[in-house]
Amino acid sequence: MCYYTFIENDKKVYEYRSIDGDSSYFFRFEQKNNNDRTLNLYGIDLKFIDFQNIQFNNKLIKVNKYHYKIVGQEDEESDYYFTSEYGLIMLESTDWSNVNVLINEEEFKPLQDSIRNKKK
Repeated sequence: MCYYTFIENDKKVYEYRSIDGDSSYFFRFEQKNNNDRTLNLYGIDLKFIDFQNIQFNNKLIKVNKYHYKIVGQEDEESDYYFTSEYGLIMLESTDWSNVNVLINEEEFKPLQDSIRNKKK
């Protein structure tokens, strides 16, 4: 999966696409400039839950946790872990405990492991 970032009006946009062009893997996040407590996915505002400061690549990185839920729907609830520096790090289904999506796992594995360990 590859991603692009760009500025659109007063927002920073993060677009994720499958490298092989499979359109079923596509995310578009929008975050208002200078406000990391806001995150929008497919036009839906995600609820800011909490943040963690985690040491990664010799820097302290702020990882925000957001919750995605559409009222009246089932099986879509997920937690998204997101940073201003790197964008989406991972997501976990809160409906299906064994469903996780790790983004750029080779590079972010230490960061993903730290997130998981701090949740316990």
